[in-house]
Amino acid sequence: MRYIKKLSVVFTLLIMLVFGTVSVHAGENYHIFDLDDSLTNEEENILASRQIELEQKTGLFIAVVITDNLEGKSSQAYADDFYDEYFGINTNGILLLLDNQSQWDHISTSGSAINLYSEAYIDKIFKAMDFSLHRGDCYGAAGCFLSMLDKNAMFWYEFRGMFVTGLAAGAVISLIVCLV
Repeated sequence: MRYIKKLSVVFTLLIMLVFGTVSVHAGENYHIFDLDDSLTNEEENILASRQIELEQKTGLFIAVVITDNLEGKSSQAYADDFYDEYFGINTNGILLLLDNQSQWDHISTSGSAINLYSEAYIDKIFKAMDFSLHRGDCYGAAGCFLSMLDKNAMFWYEFRGMFVTGLAAGAVISLIVCLV
């Protein structure tokens, strides 16, 4: 009887280890979708590494889609539909669509990313990508997109840190004043 209990515990731990490992690897899938082969394998791997790092840092889904076929949709409709199909409706994330056919690129946001990356900031992202976009450099544009996301994320984390520090300092000062 005791042998069976030990065996069931070992078996349960083994199952948890296997499924735990699978879920960790599933979470590290990259979201660079080069549907018209505009990137080299090395460029795609570099972007994927940066994208995965940013997802872990921000907790958002981040994707880059490069295509030359919008399937008859507008760039906004294609980007929104692609995001919703891949990540789900009302999840937290941002997607860059680079359309190599019409040159009408789009950035789609969902959930908390809507507030984190405002329309004004999205305009800044496009201005930063402008040089690469005019040259047809998808790698440069996607790299710039990821850099701008990282820059904005760092701003929000620093702001949040200063806010929490200020709140804590205010609470301590209020406590001291009340005690005196």
